[in-house]
Amino acid sequence: MKQKLSLVYIFGVLSPIILMVLNGYIGERNHNSWNYDNLNSISSMFLMISIFFSGVIVFLNYKNTKRSFWYTLSITTGIVLILLLWFGRSVSNIGF
Repeated sequence: MKQKLSLVYIFGVLSPIILMVLNGYIGERNHNSWNYDNLNSISSMFLMISIFFSGVIVFLNYKNTKRSFWYTLSITTGIVLILLLWFGRSVSNIGF
């Protein structure tokens, strides 16, 4: 189960964050592309996917192993991602 939780964390939490960062770099370099116009919505979607999988890790850990490492890692990651999503949405609504 420990290996399953680590795979869920890598593919469900870290991969969308890496894709979000790569999408930002691609959108900055290519101004005519679709992701340049929809950069905020794509970033929000990837953050929501990562937050969802942080919750999935907490649920799977509760059902099976109950190790404090996974509780701490997934809850901390989820809180940081929620704050990042909230900050990004609030700044994008200011009108900059």
